[in-house]
Amino acid sequence: MLLIAYLKDESKRDAAIEALVKIGASAVELLIAVLRDDNWYVRDAAAKTLEMIGIPAVERFIHATKDTNRNLRRETAEVLCKIESDKGMAYVLIALVDDDYNVRFDAKYTMNGARASIETLPTRMPRMEATVPANDTATRIRLHCGLGT
Repeated sequence: MLLIAYLKDESKRDAAIEALVKIGASAVELLIAVLRDDNWYVRDAAAKTLEMIGIPAVERFIHATKDTNRNLRRETAEVLCKIESDKGMAYVLIALVDDDYNVRFDAKYTMNGARASIETLPTRMPRMEATVPANDTATRIRLHCGLGT
C-alpha cells in the first residue's frame, strides 16, 4: 500500500497518517508490520496512527504482544496503554513481565505516564481478565504477575 511507503517519507508522513486513520481498522495489519521497521521515526508514525484509530485497532492488535520482535512488543504495549481499553490494558500488564528488559521498561514508563490507568487497575482487573480466553492459562498468569496479584 502506497500510504505505508509514505510513512517513510518525512514530507508525506502526516498526510499518510491522516489517510490511514480514515481507513481505520482495515489498516491495522499493515501498520503492525511497520512497527517492525528499523527506523524509529517510521515506527513512531505507525504507533501514532494506531493510537488515533483507537479501540477498533485493539482487537486486531492484541496478538502483536506475543510477537518475537521486541520492537513490536514494545510499541504494542505503548499504543495499547494509550488507547486504554480494558482488553488492551490487560496485555500492557503482561508486558510488565516480558522476558526482554526493554519491553518491561517501556511498558512501565508508559504506564507511569498514564497515572489514571494505574490507579483504576484494581477495579478494572475483573474486566481485563475477562478479555483473556479462559483456556489461555499462561497469559492469565502473566496478567496477574504484571499486576502483582
